Amino acid sequence: MLSRGGASQIIALVVAALPGERILDAAAAPGGKTAHLAALTDERIRVTATDSDPRRLEETRTNLTRLGVGCAELLLGDAADSGFISRLGTFDRILLDAPCSNLGVLRHNPEAKYRLKPGDPEVLARKQTAMLEATAGAVRRGGALVYSVCTTTREETYGVVSGFLARHGEFSVDPIDPGEVPAGEILDSDGFLATFPPAGAEPLDGFFAARMKRE
Repeated sequence: MLSRGGASQIIALVVAALPGERILDAAAAPGGKTAHLAALTDERIRVTATDSDPRRLEETRTNLTRLGVGCAELLLGDAADSGFISRLGTFDRILLDAPCSNLGVLRHNPEAKYRLKPGDPEVLARKQTAMLEATAGAVRRGGALVYSVCTTTREETYGVVSGFLARHGEFSVDPIDPGEVPAGEILDSDGFLATFPPAGAEPLDGFFAARMKRE
């Protein structure tokens, strides 16, 4: 049985990093998913963890040091800046856990909805799309790009992914297999992670993740 916060811990499993691979965690703060990727591979990967906020990047550094993670390089930079991303080279796998409306936490943080203004999901979706476009070019051929958000809005989830796939024929959905995650019922028919539980379901936070492979 998954705990409420367990949804965020599934994201690193979806990345499916393998020993020896080079990984980009493109919006890494505060470092939890970087640390989980390191733990899943016994630190036999090379992680480049970036964030655009200097204060949050230092928080990430502190957290990774506390957890004893030694396989991560931390860099200050905006994942929506294609120039910055291109200078990093190419990666076997990229995780873009993008800033979002955070409406996935409403079950235990209902005030989150009051911080949003009408139209915010559309504005955020444009930012998420810019980050996805910039990071996509750094995925090596045969590599994978994982897009995730902690929200349930159509604009920030299926809308962002479907628009990206329509523009990029070199990418296709790499369906998440039920055996890769703790509970197969949290996957939709397209193989996306969608922990959008109906009333009475196990109270997971609302996360969405899509894994896409570059041909």
